Amino acid sequence: MGDTPVAVFPSDHAVSDEPGLIGYVRRAVDVVRTRRDVIVLLGIEAGYPETEYGWIEPLHVPLPIDGEPVFPIHRFWEKPSRPLAQQLFEGGCLWNSFIMVGWVTAFLELVRATAPDVIGAFEPVRARLGSVAEGAAVERVYAELPSISFSDCVLARASDRLVTVRVTGVGWSDLGSPERLVAFLHRAGRRPPWLSQVDLARAT
Repeated sequence: MGDTPVAVFPSDHAVSDEPGLIGYVRRAVDVVRTRRDVIVLLGIEAGYPETEYGWIEPLHVPLPIDGEPVFPIHRFWEKPSRPLAQQLFEGGCLWNSFIMVGWVTAFLELVRATAPDVIGAFEPVRARLGSVAEGAAVERVYAELPSISFSDCVLARASDRLVTVRVTGVGWSDLGSPERLVAFLHRAGRRPPWLSQVDLARAT
Protein backbone atom coordinates (compact mmCIF):
# COMPACT_ATOMS: atom_id res chain seq x y z
CA MET A 1 0.00 0.00 0.00
CA GLY A 2 2.85 2.41 0.78
CA ASP A 3 2.31 5.93 2.06
CA THR A 4 -1.27 7.06 1.55
CA PRO A 5 -3.98 8.91 3.48
CA VAL A 6 -5.87 6.57 5.80
CA ALA A 7 -8.93 7.04 8.02
CA VAL A 8 -9.23 5.35 11.42
CA PHE A 9 -12.73 4.66 12.78
CA PRO A 10 -13.52 3.38 16.31
CA SER A 11 -15.73 0.30 16.31
CA ASP A 12 -18.13 1.28 19.11
CA HIS A 13 -19.63 4.46 17.68
CA ALA A 14 -22.82 5.16 15.76
CA VAL A 15 -24.12 7.99 13.58
CA SER A 16 -27.56 8.78 12.25
CA ASP A 17 -26.28 10.47 9.09
CA GLU A 18 -23.52 8.30 7.64
CA PRO A 19 -23.22 10.18 4.31
CA GLY A 20 -22.91 13.42 6.28
CA LEU A 21 -20.10 11.98 8.39
CA ILE A 22 -18.27 10.69 5.32
CA GLY A 23 -18.49 14.20 3.90
CA TYR A 24 -16.44 15.43 6.86
CA VAL A 25 -14.00 12.56 6.40
CA ARG A 26 -13.53 13.57 2.76
CA ARG A 27 -12.87 17.11 3.92
CA ALA A 28 -10.22 15.76 6.30
CA VAL A 29 -8.58 13.87 3.42
CA ASP A 30 -8.45 17.11 1.43
CA VAL A 31 -6.77 18.79 4.40
CA VAL A 32 -4.02 16.19 4.77
CA ARG A 33 -3.35 16.23 1.04
CA THR A 34 -2.55 19.91 1.52
CA ARG A 35 -0.78 19.47 4.88
CA ARG A 36 0.91 16.06 4.92
CA ASP A 37 2.46 16.75 8.32
CA VAL A 38 -0.81 16.90 10.29
CA ILE A 39 -3.44 14.41 11.41
CA VAL A 40 -7.08 15.52 11.41
CA LEU A 41 -9.35 14.54 14.30
CA LEU A 42 -13.09 14.90 13.78
CA GLY A 43 -14.45 16.88 16.72
CA ILE A 44 -18.16 16.50 17.41
CA GLU A 45 -20.09 19.63 18.35
CA ALA A 46 -21.08 18.89 21.95
CA GLY A 47 -24.75 18.66 22.82
CA TYR A 48 -24.29 18.69 26.60
CA PRO A 49 -21.48 18.59 29.22
CA GLU A 50 -20.70 14.85 29.00
CA THR A 51 -18.21 13.59 31.62
CA GLU A 52 -17.55 10.18 30.03
CA TYR A 53 -16.16 11.48 26.73
CA GLY A 54 -12.79 12.88 25.82
CA TRP A 55 -12.86 16.55 24.79
CA ILE A 56 -10.88 18.59 22.28
CA GLU A 57 -10.07 22.22 23.03
CA PRO A 58 -9.40 23.88 19.66
CA LEU A 59 -7.69 27.20 19.16
CA HIS A 60 -9.99 29.98 17.99
CA VAL A 61 -8.15 30.91 14.80
CA PRO A 62 -8.43 28.37 11.93
CA LEU A 63 -5.62 27.39 9.60
CA PRO A 64 -5.42 29.31 6.31
CA ILE A 65 -6.95 26.46 4.30
CA ASP A 66 -9.93 26.89 1.98
CA GLY A 67 -13.20 25.14 2.76
CA GLU A 68 -14.55 23.88 6.10
CA PRO A 69 -12.60 25.61 8.91
CA VAL A 70 -9.74 23.54 10.33
CA PHE A 71 -8.50 24.43 13.80
CA PRO A 72 -5.20 23.67 15.54
CA ILE A 73 -5.70 21.82 18.84
CA HIS A 74 -4.72 23.49 22.09
CA ARG A 75 -5.14 20.46 24.35
CA PHE A 76 -7.19 17.38 25.22
CA TRP A 77 -9.34 16.73 28.26
CA GLU A 78 -10.13 13.11 29.12
CA LYS A 79 -13.34 12.37 31.04
CA PRO A 80 -13.53 15.70 32.86
CA SER A 81 -15.32 16.39 36.13
CA ARG A 82 -18.85 17.78 35.92
CA PRO A 83 -17.79 21.41 36.55
CA LEU A 84 -14.97 21.15 34.00
CA ALA A 85 -17.26 19.49 31.45
CA GLN A 86 -19.69 22.38 31.87
CA GLN A 87 -16.85 24.85 31.33
CA LEU A 88 -15.66 23.02 28.20
CA PHE A 89 -19.20 22.86 26.84
CA GLU A 90 -19.78 26.57 27.38
CA GLY A 91 -16.39 27.31 25.82
CA GLY A 92 -17.27 25.61 22.54
CA CYS A 93 -14.98 22.61 22.99
CA LEU A 94 -15.69 19.42 21.06
CA TRP A 95 -16.23 15.77 21.84
CA ASN A 96 -13.32 13.67 20.63
CA SER A 97 -14.71 11.14 18.15
CA PHE A 98 -11.29 9.47 17.70
CA ILE A 99 -12.01 9.39 13.98
CA MET A 100 -8.60 10.31 12.56
CA VAL A 101 -7.33 10.98 9.05
CA GLY A 102 -3.68 11.27 8.05
CA TRP A 103 -0.89 9.84 5.97
CA VAL A 104 0.63 6.54 7.09
CA THR A 105 3.96 8.27 7.70
CA ALA A 106 2.24 10.95 9.80
CA PHE A 107 0.73 8.31 12.07
CA LEU A 108 4.06 6.51 12.40
CA GLU A 109 5.86 9.75 13.22
CA LEU A 110 3.17 10.63 15.76
CA VAL A 111 3.68 7.37 17.65
CA ARG A 112 7.46 7.49 17.23
CA ALA A 113 7.54 10.95 18.83
CA THR A 114 5.32 10.04 21.78
CA ALA A 115 5.64 6.30 22.39
CA PRO A 116 8.93 5.17 20.77
CA ASP A 117 8.90 1.87 22.67
CA VAL A 118 5.74 0.88 20.81
CA ILE A 119 7.33 1.54 17.43
CA GLY A 120 10.51 -0.27 18.49
CA ALA A 121 8.55 -3.33 19.54
CA PHE A 122 7.57 -3.93 15.90
CA GLU A 123 11.13 -4.19 14.59
CA PRO A 124 11.02 -8.02 14.66
CA VAL A 125 7.95 -7.87 12.41
CA ARG A 126 9.61 -5.44 9.99
CA ALA A 127 12.56 -7.81 9.61
CA ARG A 128 10.24 -10.70 8.71
CA LEU A 129 7.73 -8.99 6.42
CA GLY A 130 6.81 -11.21 3.50
CA SER A 131 8.39 -14.31 5.00
CA VAL A 132 6.74 -17.42 6.45
CA ALA A 133 7.80 -16.18 9.90
CA GLU A 134 5.81 -12.94 9.65
CA GLY A 135 2.64 -14.27 11.29
CA ALA A 136 4.46 -15.75 14.26
CA ALA A 137 6.43 -12.52 14.73
CA VAL A 138 3.22 -10.48 14.80
CA GLU A 139 1.69 -12.80 17.39
CA ARG A 140 4.76 -12.54 19.63
CA VAL A 141 4.84 -8.74 19.42
CA TYR A 142 1.18 -8.33 20.30
CA ALA A 143 1.45 -10.86 23.14
CA GLU A 144 4.21 -8.78 24.75
CA LEU A 145 3.09 -5.28 23.75
CA PRO A 146 2.34 -3.07 26.78
CA SER A 147 -1.11 -1.55 27.08
CA ILE A 148 -1.15 2.26 26.85
CA SER A 149 -3.80 4.96 26.65
CA PHE A 150 -3.67 6.28 23.09
CA SER A 151 -5.36 9.48 24.20
CA ASP A 152 -3.04 10.22 27.14
CA CYS A 153 0.22 8.75 25.85
CA VAL A 154 0.01 9.74 22.19
CA LEU A 155 -2.57 12.41 21.33
CA ALA A 156 -2.17 14.56 24.44
CA ARG A 157 1.62 14.62 24.03
CA ALA A 158 1.55 15.80 20.42
CA SER A 159 -1.30 18.26 20.05
CA ASP A 160 0.94 20.41 17.82
CA ARG A 161 0.76 17.66 15.17
CA LEU A 162 -3.05 17.51 15.25
CA VAL A 163 -5.90 19.64 13.92
CA THR A 164 -9.65 19.29 14.16
CA VAL A 165 -12.73 19.81 12.01
CA ARG A 166 -15.99 20.66 13.79
CA VAL A 167 -18.65 18.06 12.92
CA THR A 168 -22.32 18.99 13.26
CA GLY A 169 -25.65 17.37 12.51
CA VAL A 170 -24.62 13.73 12.04
CA GLY A 171 -26.19 12.29 15.20
CA TRP A 172 -22.91 10.88 16.55
CA SER A 173 -22.87 8.76 19.71
CA ASP A 174 -20.25 6.74 21.54
CA LEU A 175 -21.91 3.41 22.37
CA GLY A 176 -19.58 2.77 25.30
CA SER A 177 -22.36 1.96 27.77
CA PRO A 178 -25.71 0.11 27.60
CA GLU A 179 -27.52 3.34 28.46
CA ARG A 180 -26.01 5.22 25.51
CA LEU A 181 -26.78 2.34 23.16
CA VAL A 182 -30.44 2.28 24.20
CA ALA A 183 -30.67 6.09 24.00
CA PHE A 184 -29.23 6.06 20.48
CA LEU A 185 -31.71 3.42 19.31
CA HIS A 186 -34.59 5.48 20.68
CA ARG A 187 -33.33 8.65 18.97
CA ALA A 188 -32.87 6.79 15.70
CA GLY A 189 -36.36 5.28 15.88
CA ARG A 190 -35.01 1.74 15.83
CA ARG A 191 -36.86 -0.96 17.77
CA PRO A 192 -35.02 -4.30 17.62
CA PRO A 193 -37.04 -7.11 19.27
CA TRP A 194 -34.82 -7.24 22.34
CA LEU A 195 -35.14 -3.51 23.11
CA SER A 196 -38.50 -3.88 24.89
CA GLN A 197 -36.91 -6.35 27.29
CA VAL A 198 -34.11 -3.92 28.05
CA ASP A 199 -36.57 -1.08 28.59
CA LEU A 200 -38.60 -3.30 30.90
CA ALA A 201 -35.51 -4.27 32.90
CA ARG A 202 -34.53 -0.59 33.27
CA ALA A 203 -38.04 0.30 34.42
CA THR A 204 -37.98 -2.34 37.17
